[in-house]
Amino acid sequence: AVRYGDIMLLVRTRTNLACYERALSAAHIPFDAGSRGGLLAALEVRDIVALLEFMVTPMANLKLAQTLRSPVFACSDEELVQLATRQEPSWWQRLEAMAREGGASPRLARAAVLLGEWLQAADRLPAHDLLDRVFHQGEVIARYRLAVPDAAVASVEANLRALLLLALDLDGGRYPSLPRFIDELRALRRADD
Repeated sequence: AVRYGDIMLLVRTRTNLACYERALSAAHIPFDAGSRGGLLAALEVRDIVALLEFMVTPMANLKLAQTLRSPVFACSDEELVQLATRQEPSWWQRLEAMAREGGASPRLARAAVLLGEWLQAADRLPAHDLLDRVFHQGEVIARYRLAVPDAAVASVEANLRALLLLALDLDGGRYPSLPRFIDELRALRRADD
């Protein structure tokens, strides 16, 4: 029997690669894109990058909202509405206050604990080591595996692992700061676009 991994698509130029990726995704066919742009455009990778951007700028409410809605925390719309109706200046401060007061749901409480730990680690760990910690403590791959259709599990898992490898490949995983790593990801995405 032929498996998805037995098939390779070859293209003359990368010009229309995004069209192929969209078509494969729409048909729920798992694939591993040959472009970093394809990798960086994948929803699961954008979720993790939003998490990293939140760690650089904890006042970035939209990045935190994307992170909370991702399978890493799987917060509901109702939980986000709870955060939105609070009075603290930023969503991160609202989440911390809810957890401190004991009014947070289990998912929001888990998010407050893990995000707090990761924010502290972001100041002192290289990007790859921080990502490795996030993947381990946040059970990232297992949570995405449960959240996506069966046909997409292989490509989602491959994309998440590729992001970890990319963090290691960029300057040997020794970027001195998370902001510099995020800048490098943006530059790669612009180059592929």
